Amino acid sequence: MPLPAGQEARVLPFRRRQRPVRVRRRSLLRRLVRPVTQALLLVGVPVLAGAWLFASPTFALAEVRVAPTAHVPALWVQEALAPLLGCNLPRLPLAEVEARLGANPWIAAVTISKRLPAALTVEIEEKRPVALLRRGHDLAYLDGQARVIGPFDPERGPVDLLLVSTLPGAERALPAVLPFLAGLARERPALAARLSEIEVLGDGDYRLFSPALPCPLLLREESASARLADLDRWLPELVRRYPGLAGVDLRFTDRLILTPGETPATGAPPVPTEMRSSRHAQA
Repeated sequence: MPLPAGQEARVLPFRRRQRPVRVRRRSLLRRLVRPVTQALLLVGVPVLAGAWLFASPTFALAEVRVAPTAHVPALWVQEALAPLLGCNLPRLPLAEVEARLGANPWIAAVTISKRLPAALTVEIEEKRPVALLRRGHDLAYLDGQARVIGPFDPERGPVDLLLVSTLPGAERALPAVLPFLAGLARERPALAARLSEIEVLGDGDYRLFSPALPCPLLLREESASARLADLDRWLPELVRRYPGLAGVDLRFTDRLILTPGETPATGAPPVPTEMRSSRHAQA
């Protein structure tokens, strides 16, 4: 750009700063204060809270709440868990609670919940009796695995159940009786539905009692299906020939054994009668 007339250009001299520029640096300690503080807040506070939670008497177990059931009294549950009172609730292992309640044979499953600050709630699912076991003059409930649950109680438990009895020494064969009955229900639902008692004889042998039968039947598990089919053909003739039968033994494939009833005139005990047969023969 041209200068006005009469003026000369002047060059301003560059003046160098006499002192060097000072750079202000923060100390290492001051730089670490903020992240260290944040770390302490993120880690230290939860640690302190956890220490207080796991040590404070506020969270000592003081109450066990039990939902009512038919066969497991709330008092029994509270007494079983009494040794755990005073334990820190957050640290209490639920497996230990379940182990203590597992001693009751009526308990099938249990739901346990912690209720802070100091309560434990217990909900119990009881086993469902499927049969009654007769041992001498005593009756006991059986569960779905043919295990004894507890003594028969007509006021609190079911009464219209199949009766299962055993010969002395045959109780070891009890676990097989329910699978046998399940198979019978599939193949002979009408007969299974009207069974009143099944006697376990051992080694897969059973005696069936039912108002649908003219007399008790002896069956062997492995041949029951075929022999019951034979009985369908033989039964009308057997009833005609032998009124008042006391029993029919169908355990043998080549014969059946009939036990007639007592003769009223003599009162003599029944004498078994053996009849030879084949699967396709009639009595």
